[in-house]
Amino acid sequence: MEKQYNPERSIRASSHSRKLYQEEKEEGAMMRKKRVSFGRVAIREYERDLGDNPSVDCGPPIAIGWRYSPSHNHSVEEYESIHPSQKRKSQRELALPAGRRYSILLNECHVPMRRMKEVLKEIKTIKDSRDRESVHAETFFRRTQVVN
Repeated sequence: MEKQYNPERSIRASSHSRKLYQEEKEEGAMMRKKRVSFGRVAIREYERDLGDNPSVDCGPPIAIGWRYSPSHNHSVEEYESIHPSQKRKSQRELALPAGRRYSILLNECHVPMRRMKEVLKEIKTIKDSRDRESVHAETFFRRTQVVN
């Protein structure tokens, strides 16, 4: 049976939530009461693999693969007790340095260095192509400004 969220009994409920809930109760039976309920949290852990995203500054990109471990199911309360509320990480904190990505791909994912070099070569080709396209677009833009 799912637990229903009741702001009057919730320790984390704000005074604003309590006030809104109380106003709703007082408006009478004609108005349907709004309720929020939560089921279970299902967590899948996916494999990591060599990626193909050319946005990395240096080193091989890491991506998630298609395979995953069986789901871990928790109630919301269990999940929150296991994973206490934390401040959201910035993009810089989430980025893995190139050396760490090499280590993960070699030692944990067993990707051969030869394959990583192939992907890095493909990424360089894509980046060079984008640079050339950017120069052409800039030249075209300048020419159209002179004509107008």
